[in-house]
Amino acid sequence: SLESDIVSADSVSEIIKSVSTDGGENDVKLNLAKAYIELGYQPSANLILEEIVKDGTPEQILEAKRLKEHARNG
Repeated sequence: SLESDIVSADSVSEIIKSVSTDGGENDVKLNLAKAYIELGYQPSANLILEEIVKDGTPEQILEAKRLKEHARNG
């Protein structure tokens, strides 16, 4: 079933923490969001993109907004 393929937010956070370096956390989140979009997990991607929009760098925020737009336009 599709449900079993959806990674829980907690484990995603753990993965991100384990690989993140200073300021690199949102880069990891962006890559994760892109992966989710490619897999068709738009709601999961949007949750991550929202976080980036809140606390990312200007470049990351721009990219997150672009990804959200792109996803919305299918």
